[in-house]
Amino acid sequence: GTAGCLALMKETPKEPLIVVNGDIMTRLSFEALLEYHQEERHDITIGVREYHIEIPFGVAKMNGHYLVTGISEKPKKTYFINTGIYVLNPKMFSLIGSVKRLDMTDLISEAIRRRYTVGGFPIREYWMDIGTRRDYENANTDYRHVFRQEDGESVKRGRG
Repeated sequence: GTAGCLALMKETPKEPLIVVNGDIMTRLSFEALLEYHQEERHDITIGVREYHIEIPFGVAKMNGHYLVTGISEKPKKTYFINTGIYVLNPKMFSLIGSVKRLDMTDLISEAIRRRYTVGGFPIREYWMDIGTRRDYENANTDYRHVFRQEDGESVKRGRG
């Protein structure tokens, strides 16, 4: 898991450590992320992003006996999703120990259970998870347009 491999580090970091999943492409300012983490004094900061879901049908709210108690037409839901980008304070490494497999979500849940401060940093810059073949193909196209200009000049600012 993403957190378990941190147990392989020879030394515990003395400063906050930024951890990024390997299948992420972003224009995030890591400096701004680290500055936010330190200013807010979080033990863990998670990069989060708004994710919108629109249900293409009317949704009936029901009680346990099929009695309709409300209805909404094509509702939209907004969630903050985990972007796979984290900042960990050195003391979080004590929660990792020598566990063989530990997902970052498990480490975060344990930190919350132990009442450590876990905050979210909203990512509004370009961000893409490259978890499928289609995502990979889109990432190749986006790389040419978001990270490089067609004439090969340096990086231009990403889109939200």
